[in-house]
Amino acid sequence: MLMIASAAMAGVPSAANSPVVGGIQLGGTQGGVVDSRVQAVVTVRDASNNPVINSTVELQFGNCYTAANSDMKFCNTQPFAGLTTNCAGHVIAAITNASGQATFRIVGGASAAPGNTPGITAACLVVKADGVTINNGNPVRIAAYDLNTSGGVNASDQSLFLATLFGAYRSRADYNGDGVVNSADLSKILAVQFGGGSTTSCASSCL
Repeated sequence: MLMIASAAMAGVPSAANSPVVGGIQLGGTQGGVVDSRVQAVVTVRDASNNPVINSTVELQFGNCYTAANSDMKFCNTQPFAGLTTNCAGHVIAAITNASGQATFRIVGGASAAPGNTPGITAACLVVKADGVTINNGNPVRIAAYDLNTSGGVNASDQSLFLATLFGAYRSRADYNGDGVVNSADLSKILAVQFGGGSTTSCASSCL
């Protein structure tokens, strides 16, 4: 019976064995190429810890759009190869490779204004693989380097970040997804700001 059960679960994504580490960050583009610094790799494994190949991994943003103080948005056109976008369903998807990995580089931003304006404070992004909610069934935090979705990541975004750093927590500035905004997140936004890969914001976003 155990052998039969084990065989039946082979290739089925395991929530416990497929953690999403570090949250998901949104960035900009340079010359139509998505900033490599926002790359997130989701590895899908089954109950035996084997990689699940050709698994459809969905980042479901619906709860982020309907959350109180919603301030996050992703672009309706995603130029990174391998991503499919469903604006109506608020979903971005990718397929895992031979190592069970689905790679995401997502263009998007936030709608912050000066003064640490209200924003999402809890994890809201649901990640599913073949319909199974992974990451131990827990939602994932999302953040955006382009905090005002205007002019790419620049000094204005740095100023907006500092307002959150010295104010109340906002998920949009939590770039390592650890539940706090601190100097580690400052280091990340500076790397993106001066890295030159997020000089352009998206022209339009999914609503």
